[in-house]
Amino acid sequence: MAICKLFDNWTWGLPLPKAFQGFGKSISSTSVFSKYNMANHKKATVHPITLKAILIYMETEENKRSFGAVGHQNDSKYMAEYVSSEGTYHGAVFQKTNGTFCAGVFDDIESSPEVYYLKEGKELGTALFLALMPLFLEDEEFKEHYGKLYECKKNGFLEEDNSKKEALYLCDNVYRRIGNAAQLGDAGIEVSIPISGKIPILTELNLRRGYYAPTYVYCGRFQILMERQIKQNYIPMSNQIFSGKYKTGGTHYTEKEREQIPILQDSYVIPQYVVSCCSFLKETEHSEHPIRNIMLRGGSGTGKTEGAKAIACGLERPYVYMTCHANMEISDLLGQYLPVAEKETEDLALPSLFDIQMDPATAYYTLTGEYKESIEEEAVYQKLIEIVKQCGATSAKEKKQKFCFVESPLVQALRYGYVIEIQEAAVIMNPGVLVGLNGLLDRCEAVLLPNGEVLKRHPNTVIVMTTNNTYEGCHNINQSILSRMDIIIDLEELDKEAYQQRAAKITKCTDTAILQRMAEAMVMINQRCKTHMITDGSCGMRELIAWVQLYMILKDPLEAAEYTVLSSVSADPENRKDILDSCISPLF
Repeated sequence: MAICKLFDNWTWGLPLPKAFQGFGKSISSTSVFSKYNMANHKKATVHPITLKAILIYMETEENKRSFGAVGHQNDSKYMAEYVSSEGTYHGAVFQKTNGTFCAGVFDDIESSPEVYYLKEGKELGTALFLALMPLFLEDEEFKEHYGKLYECKKNGFLEEDNSKKEALYLCDNVYRRIGNAAQLGDAGIEVSIPISGKIPILTELNLRRGYYAPTYVYCGRFQILMERQIKQNYIPMSNQIFSGKYKTGGTHYTEKEREQIPILQDSYVIPQYVVSCCSFLKETEHSEHPIRNIMLRGGSGTGKTEGAKAIACGLERPYVYMTCHANMEISDLLGQYLPVAEKETEDLALPSLFDIQMDPATAYYTLTGEYKESIEEEAVYQKLIEIVKQCGATSAKEKKQKFCFVESPLVQALRYGYVIEIQEAAVIMNPGVLVGLNGLLDRCEAVLLPNGEVLKRHPNTVIVMTTNNTYEGCHNINQSILSRMDIIIDLEELDKEAYQQRAAKITKCTDTAILQRMAEAMVMINQRCKTHMITDGSCGMRELIAWVQLYMILKDPLEAAEYTVLSSVSADPENRKDILDSCISPLF
């Protein structure tokens, strides 16, 4: 098994770079290897992707590539971008503090990023190796043989033996320093890549904000990983003015229903997409096909539920929600038949188990009318069971259990014109469940309820699906559902600035320096959890707020983290220690 996803078995069988293809299909040696090779039977092999990244770096240094660059940001983020032979643009950022990557594939330098998959038939990992080149070059051995291979390159790689020898040194150096990072100290390079090969994406929001903008460029000129024009993501509008601003007519709610209309907290900053959705909903109110179905996609902590509530607030409509689960069926979405509890005309006085233990004779007398001084507890238990069975049998004969249909929140919303949030629809295993609602997702169509009623959708009902189909356990939403969504919005993960601003507003903490480090830690923790599949806890705005508040009491960020962030992120002590050592301790 490969020591790192970068070196999966399939990568070794890829063709060598064009300049080396005349030297054979593969190049290996038992006499030429890096000083970091600690294997019992030492052998070095040229890794095609490592060598390709090295040669691209050389060409970028020579300004022989029309597109490409390598740089870093404050010695913590190492980044690279280049254009592949297929014509797609690849960008990658390596977080030195925790060993994780984020990357993206672009159709052109102005397009939005798509997911970077490190797997056979998809991306090869060249951009990832390219981002690591500055760290490779910090090592004296690598630097020495890089210079020698560069001399071979200037000679057109005519000296085959020398070219192969230097390539072997360089590839083995990289392979060992990544694979044996824990044993090599400062020479090692810790790299963490998800088992799935899906690299966390370079988010559009962070690209626009210049979050990946390099502070130092080794070679080339960055055109993607640089500060872009910043778009307005939040609206400078008070929550009081926003509430009901986009109210539509034709509906009068009861006092109880009005209590279900959300009231936004003062600390909530209204996102641009919420205002846009409310505007679209109101402006299409009288059109033939009004906008009524919305999907919000994004990871945990991106504010999907708060966004759904804010939409209901702007429309001034009651808000209800349903949370989906893996084994959900169509009946769960619509409602269930539940037994009706009927009050008995006579209460049967039975002794409790405690009564039997404390005074068996009296308990037996209560059951039978006969007092036995020496009766055992076990005998009283058996008598109690016998009487209960007799009463149950008699009751079953005398009357039948009655049932009533209890409507789900979805049916209530469809009936009365509420805003309904269907949370995490992507976790439902059976793809036919949501498809069964296609009739209601269409304009004012109907569905048959289990009680035989034909329910027609209220024209004011707004369905907001909130989901994230990039996490483990999630499934792709059926295309028929997606086609019925009027608006689909992908929410960006909170960045450091967003964490800091909201935490400061809620907690009233004025220690800007500590807030900055806490916010940075939260971003690092979320990335670490994704890449290491730590999924048994949570780490978001709530945890940050608790951390800041406890810090304001204890004045010790590490101790405060122990009771808040660390205890919430995982129940596994090893996971908590890993988060502490990699994401929190280095910052405090």
